Amino acid sequence: MTREDLQPWCYDDPEYRQGMISTPYSQDGYTIATNGHVLIRIPRMNDVARNGGPDIVPLFENAPEPETYFPVPEPQPPTIRECTACFGKKVCPECENEGTIEIHSRGRWYEVECRSCNGHGKFVSCDECDSTGEIVTWGRSKVGSQSFSDKYLTLLKTLPGVEIGPTYDLKPARFRFDGGDGLIMPMHL
Repeated sequence: MTREDLQPWCYDDPEYRQGMISTPYSQDGYTIATNGHVLIRIPRMNDVARNGGPDIVPLFENAPEPETYFPVPEPQPPTIRECTACFGKKVCPECENEGTIEIHSRGRWYEVECRSCNGHGKFVSCDECDSTGEIVTWGRSKVGSQSFSDKYLTLLKTLPGVEIGPTYDLKPARFRFDGGDGLIMPMHL
């Protein structure tokens, strides 16, 4: 595995968690990547330094050993629908992606920066879909007595020889693959 192979396992919004887990880091002989739901570790890579990520030793010490491991089930693809908040508009409704609008005041026309998109010329104000125009909804799949997000099972399926070891309740489940192991958080039933 390379550093680039680990990047999809990292949290993808560095502003939200101050970059703490937005890149792989090394600790105790391992290189680690996590998005807060799934944690993957492989033998330490020399080009990945420790950068202040969470201490994973207690996580693995407290994760129960599974009775058995199972192949990761085939996850269902997500449901994608048009956002009802912006109706899939990727165009600023005020300026139509120009960044400016013309206003008429006291008999004269003026061109001013669009307030809806702050002059960016694109629709940026939809919190529901992050201005993509689409709402993506993932289902869940059951493995043993636990359920897991199909989003993260899809990510696990990219690993060679991957197997998952569900436990009970909402305890993290271990997974293993050719070249490393990790933990995945289950979902409420």
